Amino acid sequence: MYLGNLKERYRLPLLLRFSENMSDRQIAQILKVPRGTVSSILSRGLKMLREQIEKEEKGCG
Repeated sequence: MYLGNLKERYRLPLLLRFSENMSDRQIAQILKVPRGTVSSILSRGLKMLREQIEKEEKGCG
């Protein structure tokens, strides 16, 4: 539900990490971006998911 609300830039790396259990290095190779970029995208994506969940829990969503 929440993952579907994210832009693909954030959704795909999160799916690869948590559904396919891929490393930052593997995700970087697939997306053709530096490994540091993958780490940043994953961090931001997780933050966005947390914010969506918190908003929903507070009844604002």
